[in-house]
Amino acid sequence: MVLRNALFTMLLILSLTSCKEDGFVSPSYKGRRPLAAIRNLPISTEQEQAFSLREDTHIQIYASGEASIDMVNVDPLYLYKPDAIEVYMKQKNGKELTFHFPLQDSIGSKSTVAYNTGNAGFASAYDSKRRLYQAKISIPFSVIGAHEGNASEKVLLNVALADNDDDLKQKAKLAWIGEKDPLLSPEVKYGELLLRKECNNTFLDTVSYLVSYAMPAGKGIAKDSMPAVAISNLIFGQLNQSEDFSATMSSAWNQDSLFLYLSILDNKEGRIEPEKLKNLAFFHDWGWIEDEKGNVVWKMTNLQTRHAGGALKNRKIDTAVFLKKGNYKLKYITDESHSWDSWDAEPPNLSFYGIEIFIKRH
Repeated sequence: MVLRNALFTMLLILSLTSCKEDGFVSPSYKGRRPLAAIRNLPISTEQEQAFSLREDTHIQIYASGEASIDMVNVDPLYLYKPDAIEVYMKQKNGKELTFHFPLQDSIGSKSTVAYNTGNAGFASAYDSKRRLYQAKISIPFSVIGAHEGNASEKVLLNVALADNDDDLKQKAKLAWIGEKDPLLSPEVKYGELLLRKECNNTFLDTVSYLVSYAMPAGKGIAKDSMPAVAISNLIFGQLNQSEDFSATMSSAWNQDSLFLYLSILDNKEGRIEPEKLKNLAFFHDWGWIEDEKGNVVWKMTNLQTRHAGGALKNRKIDTAVFLKKGNYKLKYITDESHSWDSWDAEPPNLSFYGIEIFIKRH
């Protein structure tokens, strides 16, 4: 009798363990028949399943798969972000300001970009032969909070530069001040821009401050004559050499605005052209939806995923998308390893491996 009770208890524990609720699929969909589902495929398999929508509607998608470890290891903050300049400022009242300026370039030619954002002006030119950006940022003193370019003022400032060579992820970031990315740090570190009316060599530039000289009334100022500092602190990623990504910054001002001038050397040897991107797989096991013409209307991307338990590359997606009335195909593909019943690393903690979709419940 004791042996029988012990055996019953063991079977009960095993049963409860195998039916554990993993929180992947919402309880509101439990027991409901999905629109389409592809689950637990073996290695090196591709499968599709047709489904139709009688009206325009939202569908709920639950999907899991194996992501490229190169993408999983990157903080989502750096995914699909372009080359960019980030400017951080702190006003006298303690308020912090942030400006983001995406950089645009074209391969094999010169290109120029100009726009305004957050009351700041931005203009840049990119010379692909020299692999050089020349950028100018103008920020009104009314935005900064300084008193119209008073020569006794100092401006608290930091600048970070992001480099993306493959259009997938930023591979490195540099900052003028500090060793941490200001975009992630709870407390931004600042250098000082010292506003001076004329060059008198009283102040020598260091790594933590830069002298900004006043422009003569109605005139510009020769950038070559301005003091400059290097933006060289590596705060994220890796660089092989300074020729790959490096920058200098100088500054000037007039009664209305502060100007920042940046020269950024950006070697694009590692860049992947846009036409090649569509042929790259960032998942090894993944799913997508096509319309009746074969156009991909949704696919698994790293930005949507969360860790699915087990190995870091195990990812899961819980999302909703809006689709028009019509006929569709749900598709899923696995590669030669790490699939259902053939894991090459710790498996995910999920009730199924694959993809299933439902009419979304409101």
